[in-house]
Amino acid sequence: MSAVVFALAYFGFACLAPHRRRTPFTRQMIGAAALFFALAGSIAERGWSIGFLVWFGILTIAALAVALTLTYAPRLVGHHR
Repeated sequence: MSAVVFALAYFGFACLAPHRRRTPFTRQMIGAAALFFALAGSIAERGWSIGFLVWFGILTIAALAVALTLTYAPRLVGHHR
C-alpha cells in the first residue's frame, strides 16, 4: 500500500508542478485530490498517528523525486522547454 501512496503523491506533485506560464485549475484540483487520496490511503493502512507521519515522509520523498525528474527529464512529467 505504501507504493500506491507514493505513486499518488508523486502524481499529485507532478500535477501541481508549475508549468511554463501557469498550471491549469483542473490540473491543480487533480493534484490536490491525488494528495488527499494518498493521505486517506496512508491513514487507512497505519491509523491516524502513524499514518500522518508516514504520509509526510512519503510526501518528502515524492517531492524530491518530482524535483529531480523535472531537473533531469522534464518531458517525463509533461513539462517541455
